[in-house]
Amino acid sequence: MEQGDRTQRGELSSSTVSTGTGRRLVQGTELADELGPIPSFPPLALDPGTGRMIPLSREELDERRAAALRMLKVLDQITDENDTDEKWREVYRNIDAFRPHRPLFKELY
Repeated sequence: MEQGDRTQRGELSSSTVSTGTGRRLVQGTELADELGPIPSFPPLALDPGTGRMIPLSREELDERRAAALRMLKVLDQITDENDTDEKWREVYRNIDAFRPHRPLFKELY
């Protein structure tokens, strides 16, 4: 996985890349899959007068959706030696302990 350039303080810097839609992608710490780095996008723009989101073009909406789906596939594969079924059962039990009137994960532990 490729990362952005390090600054003098050791932080990751970010850079911007223009897309064909006239919008820019913000790149910093990147996730990557078999297709290469997964693009990240700046926050949605708001109309200062109304506070409403400025509509996205169909093309940019499709780009954001495709990037989100790629990101979810990569995140599903990230794990380490501490990611065990027993630990997840404990997490589910602890969540349900605070919701005895309406458990969410009873079948999972």
